[in-house]
Amino acid sequence: MRLRPLPRSNRQAKLLPAPARTKGGDADTTLPFDPLEAPQLLSAGGIKGELDISQRDPLWLKERGDKFYLRRDWRAAEHAYGLVLAQFSTSIMAQAIDCVLACYSNRAACRLQLSELLPCADDCTHALAIMARARCVTDFPKTEAGLQRARLRLLTRRGAACARGGALQRAALDLGRALRDVGSEASPAAASDRHMLTADLQRVDDTAEEARRLRGEADALLAAQPQAALARGEGDAA
Repeated sequence: MRLRPLPRSNRQAKLLPAPARTKGGDADTTLPFDPLEAPQLLSAGGIKGELDISQRDPLWLKERGDKFYLRRDWRAAEHAYGLVLAQFSTSIMAQAIDCVLACYSNRAACRLQLSELLPCADDCTHALAIMARARCVTDFPKTEAGLQRARLRLLTRRGAACARGGALQRAALDLGRALRDVGSEASPAAASDRHMLTADLQRVDDTAEEARRLRGEADALLAAQPQAALARGEGDAA
């Protein structure tokens, strides 16, 4: 008996979005920006129920946040990073530390863009505290240079939030620590960092000096008011 070949089907297999860890970079760029556009992401009030299991994958969500960030959609990016961090609100697996640190740092940058200064500073403080206590345990953890770069970004973002919020002394402290971390490295990136941090620190110092001058003038005016009132009183009595 001869075997007949199976009939060919004109239907094409439907490609479903997979978590980022199962896809290569080229495959991901060929997919449309769906299935999680910004409005749908913002409408998802939590993690369970609203999102598909692949869409609850921390690496997948971080990648979505990174894409929103590149599109300057700060609110959507902030929410995507928040969905990642909500999964590690009580404990952090050693393998996820680098991902959590990146989400804290990136969410802080979004909040700085949105002028949410206190939440930005809080994110930086949380990330710096994690970096001081633990290191990621994976086959490819961040190098010491990468960790130093991450710490530099966190200190700079917290310093910027403090400066914009008027906490100039705290801003100068963070920017000074970041400048010391850069050190005297001779690479072009380090030289650029030193230049920018030095300029930022100088602006903070100038602003603090101007604030001290204005405060001194205000104190002098307040001190002169009782004497002026007393002189007016004596003139009226005469």
